[in-house]
Amino acid sequence: DFLISRLMRFKSGDGGGKNPFVLKLDGNEISLTMLTEKYARNPSKDAGADVETRTHWTRATKREVMQEYHLDDSSIIRKCLVYNLKSDSQLQLNNPMHKCPESKLPTRNEQLTTVFELVAREKHVFNEVSDRERAFLDLDEQLNHYAENCPLEKDLFDAAQDQVDEMAGDNEIMEDENEEREKIDPLAPFLVSFPNQLPRNRKQAMTARLECLQSLKEKLLERATIIQNHLDREQEALKTRSTHYNRMQSEDPEEKKAAEEEFKKYSEEIMFRLSILDARLKRHEKFAIKEYSALDKALTHDPRLKALHEARG
Repeated sequence: DFLISRLMRFKSGDGGGKNPFVLKLDGNEISLTMLTEKYARNPSKDAGADVETRTHWTRATKREVMQEYHLDDSSIIRKCLVYNLKSDSQLQLNNPMHKCPESKLPTRNEQLTTVFELVAREKHVFNEVSDRERAFLDLDEQLNHYAENCPLEKDLFDAAQDQVDEMAGDNEIMEDENEEREKIDPLAPFLVSFPNQLPRNRKQAMTARLECLQSLKEKLLERATIIQNHLDREQEALKTRSTHYNRMQSEDPEEKKAAEEEFKKYSEEIMFRLSILDARLKRHEKFAIKEYSALDKALTHDPRLKALHEARG
């Protein structure tokens, strides 16, 4: 078959009960009003006998078929015949689209044969489209039923996202932990060397303040370094495994497939861990800034560093 494309136009309703091509879909009726088919050149036929475009009008008020033929190399006018499927004089010689030398017009018997073939063609195409649309509706119904009744399994990346979401929900827990740490006096260890744990001058107050902030900074950096080192190890492991996989490609199809599946599984698992570690690192950075700023603010208003504030005043 040299069919290239097919265009069909429908309108709602059954065409007043006079359209023979009515499609019932999901309780609604639509009627076929036009069908256009385009064909590639068939080299086994003469151009004047080889249809390029066939257009069917199937409205109740217009039951015509126009056949446009491929252009002959020696001609500048494309042959075009229009048939009226409701008239005894099937070939519409007066139609403005009609273009054909009288000497090349089909005989009466050829016209009748063509009309029978066109009518059969319409029914065949319509039945084909009807079956296809019903199959689509059945498939859509099955997919909807499957979607409603079959729970989807989460892959590693979805599971990783769930872990990230849980981490976001843990923010309040981290804030509670920060509050617990705030109950432990962070400045006290840096005041024990002063009489009555009170700096006597601005220099002593500044030293205690900076040492306290530096201690927290080192703890925060230590936590970040631990997470970052873990992240780096996982990335290096993935890189090493990838290099090994690329170098050790087997020629045996079964071994190659098994290696691909194993590498895919390993990659998914390590990407899962990387996503978790990356989320933890970002979360730690966010709360590290917050915790450091909170301590800085608390020390600014701590009455035990009165000497520092009075010096500023």
